[in-house]
Amino acid sequence: GGSSRAAARVTKGSPGTRSESLVSALNAAPSASERVELLKPVFWFHIPKNGDSWANVLLSNKGLCPSMPDDAYPSNTLACQEVISGLLPTYCPGGMSEYTGWHVPLGAIYPNVKGHIVGLFRQPEQRIISDYFQLIKRGAFKKEDLSVLDYAKGSAGLQLEYILSAQVHDGLHTGDKTLITSGDSRSPADVALALRHIREGFAFVGLTDEWDLSVCLFHAKFGSECQALEFNDIHLGTERSNATALYDTSDLHGWVDALDSEIFAEASQIFQEDMQRFDVSRLSCARWCWPDGAATDRGA
Repeated sequence: GGSSRAAARVTKGSPGTRSESLVSALNAAPSASERVELLKPVFWFHIPKNGDSWANVLLSNKGLCPSMPDDAYPSNTLACQEVISGLLPTYCPGGMSEYTGWHVPLGAIYPNVKGHIVGLFRQPEQRIISDYFQLIKRGAFKKEDLSVLDYAKGSAGLQLEYILSAQVHDGLHTGDKTLITSGDSRSPADVALALRHIREGFAFVGLTDEWDLSVCLFHAKFGSECQALEFNDIHLGTERSNATALYDTSDLHGWVDALDSEIFAEASQIFQEDMQRFDVSRLSCARWCWPDGAATDRGA
Protein backbone atom coordinates (compact mmCIF):
# COMPACT_ATOMS: atom_id res chain seq x y z
CA GLY A 1 0.00 0.00 0.00
CA GLY A 2 1.16 3.41 1.07
CA SER A 3 4.73 2.47 1.88
CA SER A 4 5.57 1.18 -1.59
CA ARG A 5 3.92 4.14 -3.31
CA ALA A 6 5.79 6.56 -1.10
CA ALA A 7 9.13 4.82 -1.54
CA ALA A 8 9.30 6.03 -5.11
CA ARG A 9 9.10 9.68 -4.11
CA VAL A 10 11.29 9.46 -1.04
CA THR A 11 14.54 11.22 -1.73
CA LYS A 12 15.82 14.32 -3.37
CA GLY A 13 19.51 14.89 -3.88
CA SER A 14 22.08 12.67 -5.52
CA PRO A 15 21.11 9.00 -5.53
CA GLY A 16 23.45 6.08 -5.39
CA THR A 17 25.34 6.50 -2.12
CA ARG A 18 25.22 3.48 0.14
CA SER A 19 23.65 5.26 3.09
CA GLU A 20 21.06 7.13 1.13
CA SER A 21 19.93 3.80 -0.25
CA LEU A 22 19.89 2.58 3.36
CA VAL A 23 17.34 5.27 4.30
CA SER A 24 15.36 4.48 1.15
CA ALA A 25 15.51 0.75 1.86
CA LEU A 26 14.45 1.34 5.46
CA ASN A 27 11.47 3.44 4.36
CA ALA A 28 10.46 0.79 1.83
CA ALA A 29 10.90 -2.21 4.15
CA PRO A 30 7.56 -3.99 4.61
CA SER A 31 7.55 -4.39 8.39
CA ALA A 32 8.52 -2.47 11.52
CA SER A 33 10.73 -5.36 12.67
CA GLU A 34 12.72 -5.17 9.42
CA ARG A 35 12.95 -1.38 9.68
CA VAL A 36 14.25 -1.44 13.24
CA GLU A 37 16.96 -3.92 12.22
CA LEU A 38 18.05 -1.55 9.45
CA LEU A 39 17.94 1.35 11.91
CA LYS A 40 20.44 -0.19 14.33
CA PRO A 41 22.78 1.01 15.71
CA VAL A 42 20.95 4.29 16.34
CA PHE A 43 22.71 7.60 16.71
CA TRP A 44 20.53 9.96 18.76
CA PHE A 45 20.97 13.47 17.34
CA HIS A 46 20.20 15.63 20.36
CA ILE A 47 20.26 19.43 20.08
CA PRO A 48 19.91 21.47 23.31
CA LYS A 49 16.27 22.27 24.12
CA ASN A 50 14.93 19.87 21.47
CA GLY A 51 13.74 17.14 23.83
CA ASP A 52 15.79 15.35 26.48
CA SER A 53 12.72 13.16 26.98
CA TRP A 54 13.25 11.46 23.60
CA ALA A 55 15.78 9.24 25.38
CA ASN A 56 12.85 7.37 26.93
CA VAL A 57 11.27 6.82 23.51
CA LEU A 58 14.47 5.11 22.35
CA LEU A 59 15.06 3.23 25.61
CA SER A 60 11.51 1.84 25.68
CA ASN A 61 11.77 0.37 22.18
CA LYS A 62 12.34 -3.35 22.72
CA GLY A 63 13.87 -3.72 19.27
CA LEU A 64 16.62 -1.28 20.28
CA CYS A 65 16.94 -1.79 24.04
CA PRO A 66 15.74 -5.29 24.93
CA SER A 67 17.48 -5.24 28.34
CA MET A 68 16.01 -1.95 29.58
CA PRO A 69 14.66 -2.52 33.13
CA ASP A 70 11.12 -1.28 33.75
CA ASP A 71 12.22 0.70 36.81
CA ALA A 72 15.28 2.38 35.28
CA TYR A 73 13.74 4.96 32.94
CA PRO A 74 15.21 8.39 33.72
CA SER A 75 12.77 10.93 35.16
CA ASN A 76 15.07 13.94 34.99
CA THR A 77 17.92 15.26 32.87
CA LEU A 78 20.72 14.18 35.21
CA ALA A 79 19.49 10.59 35.32
CA CYS A 80 19.09 10.70 31.55
CA GLN A 81 22.69 11.84 31.08
CA GLU A 82 23.89 8.98 33.28
CA VAL A 83 22.04 6.41 31.17
CA ILE A 84 23.21 7.88 27.88
CA SER A 85 26.84 8.21 28.96
CA GLY A 86 27.29 4.84 30.63
CA LEU A 87 24.49 2.32 30.39
CA LEU A 88 23.58 2.04 26.70
CA PRO A 89 25.77 -1.04 26.06
CA THR A 90 24.01 -2.78 28.98
CA TYR A 91 20.43 -1.77 28.19
CA CYS A 92 20.67 -1.62 24.38
CA PRO A 93 23.28 -4.17 23.21
CA GLY A 94 23.86 -3.49 19.52
CA GLY A 95 20.96 -1.07 19.46
CA MET A 96 22.64 2.28 20.03
CA SER A 97 25.66 3.74 18.27
CA GLU A 98 28.91 4.08 20.19
CA TYR A 99 28.90 7.72 19.04
CA THR A 100 25.69 8.54 20.92
CA GLY A 101 26.28 10.95 23.79
CA TRP A 102 24.84 14.11 25.29
CA HIS A 103 24.52 16.90 22.70
CA VAL A 104 27.01 15.41 20.23
CA PRO A 105 27.19 17.37 16.95
CA LEU A 106 27.29 15.53 13.64
CA GLY A 107 30.13 17.33 11.88
CA ALA A 108 32.99 14.91 12.60
CA ILE A 109 30.99 11.69 12.73
CA TYR A 110 28.36 12.04 10.00
CA PRO A 111 29.94 9.43 7.67
CA ASN A 112 29.99 6.93 10.54
CA VAL A 113 26.33 7.33 11.53
CA LYS A 114 24.72 8.31 8.22
CA GLY A 115 21.53 6.33 7.68
CA HIS A 116 21.17 5.52 11.40
CA ILE A 117 20.39 9.00 12.77
CA VAL A 118 17.26 9.69 14.81
CA GLY A 119 16.68 13.30 15.78
CA LEU A 120 14.13 15.96 16.65
CA PHE A 121 14.00 19.51 15.37
CA ARG A 122 12.20 22.48 16.91
CA GLN A 123 10.64 25.73 15.74
CA PRO A 124 13.73 27.97 15.88
CA GLU A 125 12.48 30.99 17.82
CA GLN A 126 10.83 28.73 20.40
CA ARG A 127 14.09 26.82 20.84
CA ILE A 128 16.11 30.02 21.26
CA ILE A 129 13.76 31.57 23.83
CA SER A 130 13.73 28.31 25.80
CA ASP A 131 17.54 28.31 25.72
CA TYR A 132 17.64 31.95 26.85
CA PHE A 133 15.54 31.34 29.96
CA GLN A 134 17.50 28.18 30.72
CA LEU A 135 20.77 30.14 30.70
CA ILE A 136 19.31 32.80 32.99
CA LYS A 137 18.13 30.08 35.37
CA ARG A 138 21.65 28.65 35.43
CA GLY A 139 23.16 32.05 36.19
CA ALA A 140 25.03 32.52 32.91
CA PHE A 141 23.74 36.09 32.75
CA LYS A 142 20.92 38.29 34.01
CA LYS A 143 17.89 39.21 31.97
CA GLU A 144 18.62 42.91 32.40
CA ASP A 145 22.16 42.44 31.02
CA LEU A 146 21.20 40.65 27.81
CA SER A 147 17.90 40.95 25.97
CA VAL A 148 16.31 37.91 24.38
CA LEU A 149 16.67 39.62 20.98
CA ASP A 150 20.42 40.13 21.40
CA TYR A 151 20.80 36.57 22.62
CA ALA A 152 18.77 35.30 19.67
CA LYS A 153 20.89 37.18 17.15
CA GLY A 154 24.02 35.72 18.70
CA SER A 155 22.77 32.15 18.87
CA ALA A 156 20.98 31.83 15.54
CA GLY A 157 21.56 28.77 13.40
CA LEU A 158 22.35 26.37 16.24
CA GLN A 159 20.40 23.48 14.67
CA LEU A 160 22.36 24.01 11.45
CA GLU A 161 25.62 24.10 13.43
CA TYR A 162 24.83 20.79 15.12
CA ILE A 163 24.48 19.19 11.70
CA LEU A 164 27.67 20.60 10.13
CA SER A 165 30.11 21.39 12.94
CA ALA A 166 32.43 19.04 14.79
CA GLN A 167 32.23 21.19 17.91
CA VAL A 168 29.54 23.60 19.03
CA HIS A 169 30.12 26.04 21.89
CA ASP A 170 26.61 26.99 22.90
CA GLY A 171 27.33 28.29 26.39
CA LEU A 172 24.61 26.12 27.89
CA HIS A 173 26.61 23.02 28.73
CA THR A 174 30.19 24.26 28.53
CA GLY A 175 29.70 26.74 31.37
CA ASP A 176 31.05 29.66 29.36
CA LYS A 177 29.18 32.69 28.15
CA THR A 178 30.25 32.50 24.51
CA LEU A 179 27.43 33.01 22.07
CA ILE A 180 27.22 31.33 18.72
CA THR A 181 28.40 33.63 15.96
CA SER A 182 29.40 31.16 13.26
CA GLY A 183 25.90 31.21 11.82
CA ASP A 184 26.63 34.62 10.33
CA SER A 185 29.27 33.14 8.07
CA ARG A 186 27.27 30.20 6.75
CA SER A 187 26.84 30.19 2.97
CA PRO A 188 23.89 28.96 0.90
CA ALA A 189 26.06 25.96 0.03
CA ASP A 190 26.42 25.16 3.74
CA VAL A 191 22.65 25.32 4.18
CA ALA A 192 22.15 23.06 1.15
CA LEU A 193 24.63 20.54 2.57
CA ALA A 194 22.84 20.52 5.94
CA LEU A 195 19.49 19.96 4.22
CA ARG A 196 20.98 17.10 2.23
CA HIS A 197 22.35 15.52 5.41
CA ILE A 198 18.90 15.60 7.00
CA ARG A 199 17.30 14.06 3.91
CA GLU A 200 19.97 11.42 3.25
CA GLY A 201 21.33 10.69 6.72
CA PHE A 202 18.33 10.65 9.05
CA ALA A 203 16.35 7.44 9.40
CA PHE A 204 13.80 9.32 11.51
CA VAL A 205 12.96 13.00 11.85
CA GLY A 206 10.64 14.10 14.65
CA LEU A 207 9.40 17.52 15.73
CA THR A 208 9.64 18.65 19.34
CA ASP A 209 6.62 20.86 18.62
CA GLU A 210 4.59 17.75 17.63
CA TRP A 211 5.73 15.46 20.43
CA ASP A 212 2.72 13.14 20.60
CA LEU A 213 2.64 12.64 16.85
CA SER A 214 6.41 12.10 16.77
CA VAL A 215 6.17 9.35 19.40
CA CYS A 216 3.31 7.71 17.50
CA LEU A 217 5.15 7.96 14.17
CA PHE A 218 8.30 6.41 15.66
CA HIS A 219 6.23 3.42 16.81
CA ALA A 220 4.43 3.14 13.49
CA LYS A 221 7.79 3.05 11.75
CA PHE A 222 9.85 0.97 14.18
CA GLY A 223 7.39 -1.02 16.27
CA SER A 224 7.24 -1.73 20.03
CA GLU A 225 4.31 -0.76 22.25
CA CYS A 226 3.56 2.88 23.03
CA GLN A 227 4.08 3.54 26.75
CA ALA A 228 2.75 6.38 28.88
CA LEU A 229 6.28 7.26 30.08
CA GLU A 230 7.18 8.37 26.54
CA PHE A 231 4.79 11.29 26.88
CA ASN A 232 6.27 12.64 30.12
CA ASP A 233 8.44 15.77 30.00
CA ILE A 234 11.57 15.13 32.05
CA HIS A 235 12.89 18.66 31.49
CA LEU A 236 10.09 21.23 31.30
CA GLY A 237 11.41 24.60 30.18
CA THR A 238 11.41 27.52 32.58
CA GLU A 239 8.89 30.34 32.17
CA ARG A 240 6.27 27.92 30.89
CA SER A 241 3.27 26.60 32.79
CA ASN A 242 3.04 23.32 30.88
CA ALA A 243 4.67 21.37 28.11
CA THR A 244 2.54 22.82 25.32
CA ALA A 245 2.60 26.50 26.23
CA LEU A 246 4.44 28.49 23.57
CA TYR A 247 6.90 31.21 24.45
CA ASP A 248 5.86 34.76 23.63
CA THR A 249 7.99 35.89 20.67
CA SER A 250 6.95 39.56 20.80
CA ASP A 251 10.27 40.55 22.43
CA LEU A 252 12.01 39.40 19.23
CA HIS A 253 10.24 42.26 17.40
CA GLY A 254 9.73 40.19 14.26
CA TRP A 255 13.28 38.82 14.11
CA VAL A 256 13.48 35.25 12.82
CA ASP A 257 16.30 32.70 12.70
CA ALA A 258 16.65 32.53 8.92
CA LEU A 259 19.16 29.67 8.88
CA ASP A 260 17.32 27.37 11.24
CA SER A 261 14.01 28.23 9.57
CA GLU A 262 15.30 26.42 6.49
CA ILE A 263 16.41 23.46 8.61
CA PHE A 264 13.05 23.30 10.38
CA ALA A 265 11.11 23.55 7.11
CA GLU A 266 12.99 20.55 5.67
CA ALA A 267 12.53 18.55 8.88
CA SER A 268 8.80 19.37 8.86
CA GLN A 269 8.52 18.27 5.23
CA ILE A 270 10.18 14.91 5.94
CA PHE A 271 7.97 14.47 9.00
CA GLN A 272 4.84 15.01 6.89
CA GLU A 273 6.11 12.56 4.24
CA ASP A 274 6.64 9.89 6.88
CA MET A 275 3.19 10.49 8.37
CA GLN A 276 1.74 9.79 4.94
CA ARG A 277 4.03 6.86 4.28
CA PHE A 278 3.11 5.08 7.52
CA ASP A 279 -0.55 6.15 7.67
CA VAL A 280 -0.14 8.17 10.86
CA SER A 281 -2.71 10.79 11.83
CA ARG A 282 -4.15 12.24 15.03
CA LEU A 283 -7.10 9.93 14.56
CA SER A 284 -5.03 6.78 14.14
CA CYS A 285 -2.67 7.67 16.99
CA ALA A 286 -5.62 8.21 19.33
CA ARG A 287 -6.83 4.71 18.42
CA TRP A 288 -3.68 2.72 19.07
CA CYS A 289 -0.93 4.76 20.70
CA TRP A 290 -1.88 7.73 22.84
CA PRO A 291 -2.66 7.23 26.54
CA ASP A 292 -6.43 7.25 27.18
CA GLY A 293 -7.06 7.59 23.45
CA ALA A 294 -6.16 11.29 23.32
CA ALA A 295 -3.18 13.53 22.83
CA THR A 296 -1.44 14.36 26.10
CA ASP A 297 -1.02 18.00 25.07
CA ARG A 298 2.69 17.31 25.45
CA GLY A 299 4.10 19.80 22.98
CA ALA A 300 7.70 20.89 23.28
